[in-house]
Amino acid sequence: MSIPCGRTRNFDDTNITEEEEHNDIHSQPVPDPVFSENPHPGLKRRDSLDIEAAKFRGDDHNATESWRVILKLAFQSLGVVYGDLGTSPLYVFSSTFPNGIKHEDDILGVLSIIFYTITLITVIKYVMIVLRANDNGDGGTFALYSKLCRYAKVGLIPTEQAEDREVSNFQLELPNKTNKIASTIKKNMESRKFVKFSLLFTAMLGTSMVIGDGILTPSISVLSAVSGLKKATNTMTEGRIVAVSVVILITLFMVQRFGTDKVGYTFAPIICVWFSLNIGVGVYNFVKFDPSVAKAINPKYIIDYFKRNKKDAWISLGGTVLAITGTEAIHAYGIAVIFAETLTSSFMVVIMLVIWNTNILLVLLYVLVISSTEYVYLSSVLFKFCQGGYLPFLFAVMLMFIMCTWNYVYRAKYNYEINNKVSQEVIRDMIIDTNINRMRGVAIFYSELAHGIPPIFKHYVDIVPALHSVIVFVSIKSLPISKVPPEERFLFRRVKPNELYVFRCVVRYGYADVHNEKESFENILMERLKDSIESDYGVSDEQQGGIMEEDMGTLDRASQAGVVHLVGEHEIISRRESSIGKRFLIDYAYNFMKKNLRQSYNVFEIPHKRMLKVGMTYEL
Repeated sequence: MSIPCGRTRNFDDTNITEEEEHNDIHSQPVPDPVFSENPHPGLKRRDSLDIEAAKFRGDDHNATESWRVILKLAFQSLGVVYGDLGTSPLYVFSSTFPNGIKHEDDILGVLSIIFYTITLITVIKYVMIVLRANDNGDGGTFALYSKLCRYAKVGLIPTEQAEDREVSNFQLELPNKTNKIASTIKKNMESRKFVKFSLLFTAMLGTSMVIGDGILTPSISVLSAVSGLKKATNTMTEGRIVAVSVVILITLFMVQRFGTDKVGYTFAPIICVWFSLNIGVGVYNFVKFDPSVAKAINPKYIIDYFKRNKKDAWISLGGTVLAITGTEAIHAYGIAVIFAETLTSSFMVVIMLVIWNTNILLVLLYVLVISSTEYVYLSSVLFKFCQGGYLPFLFAVMLMFIMCTWNYVYRAKYNYEINNKVSQEVIRDMIIDTNINRMRGVAIFYSELAHGIPPIFKHYVDIVPALHSVIVFVSIKSLPISKVPPEERFLFRRVKPNELYVFRCVVRYGYADVHNEKESFENILMERLKDSIESDYGVSDEQQGGIMEEDMGTLDRASQAGVVHLVGEHEIISRRESSIGKRFLIDYAYNFMKKNLRQSYNVFEIPHKRMLKVGMTYEL
């Protein structure tokens, strides 16, 4: 008997509203994944959680292997993450003192700023606090936003289903007790649309800032590194420096397609040598020339530095911030990095209050010490906005426009489909209608609607009054987690009565999942459908076993007759009474993006010879 990789349930869309199902995911207790929704109480259903528990529990060999994996990843990360962290500090002093050093103690003052900045931002904030808020190993503002979406109803698109909580890595590790502050904040977050929009906007802004920073980082880092050769030889002219940098960048991006892990392993030995030489040179200079630099640990030098230089000292913070560039990736420059860091701090305050139930005094200490330090840095780098700092910011604004436009139209389209979805009674009437022909084969109908049947299905039947013997409605859904285990990706439901052979399937992906599978999506879907039917019936009851064999035979015969993929081709237009701004976003900006978007049938490698596009116009 094969391992069940999906679930099949009988359901009726007319009895469960979107709001009720949306509330279930947060208000109802989490069902036992072993026994939940089992139509035969006497049978125990095994799922991926049981399999994982049996495989990993009490296995010392796997504990040893895990340490090997950690050490392996740590070495690999040297070539990916810490390369940026290890090279950026080299330019701190030259950027901090562009006009020369006016006082000898200014060196100690800047060194003290660097020391406490790395201590506060990198060590305390990121290593000790932010990394604890990772989303199953993923970090960043989007990962923090996904944690909040799983804990509270702050998502703007009502795609939540109670079954999502059964995904193994969907659960959050929460404290045993909740305080009044956490409950009040959560209630306000869930009841106010402004807060929901603000959280989404902050997540997109932080992501855009990091991407905008990443656009410039490779070229700046490589160009700066190659420029260092100019001091070693006179043959390196400006033209040759640019040419060598271009060749290196082209080579890097050509090998990038083989995977970040391979690039990391390639550069990790180089970075190890680089850090070793840095440590050796630093220790040698410290012992032989000036051990007194250790006095920089005293924060008094920071106060004296600001007293002597006043406004110039504040402006110079734009140079000292280079000591922590790359920290937000724990992989740019000034404005984008600090902006992303302040947004991360904003999310962390919410997470500490709402999810972790952290003592309010500790949260205030975090804001007063760490957040205030970041805002001081942000004010300094904004001073150089017109001196090139606008470039990553400009890239981020462009990305924000794309994200906001796409999200706005997508939500409008999704709400339109919910309000105009096909009811269960209409589907039954269509399938048993004698005027609609039934033909052999399987029809897989793709949509993005997680609740109910999309209106384009009725539009298709009205135009082509013929239905296949087996119909599977497939909804592609994104969960607020980084990755969904492949064995938990498919969720099946069966439309009553069973004789109709109509199934609903929700295919769940995380925001970091790759949709392309090694095996054909069609083959995986059909195999999971068979597994779900088998797991629902069981084999202990002879009568149930006979019904199961009949269903499996019907499914096999339909598959052999042919599989047709029905894809909705939506034309999105604005209503006549819409404002000029709305018309521009929908008719021009969104449709331009959609034309340049890789379509879902390409992502899932749907065979073009067996694909049928169904067109329908949505007026939003």
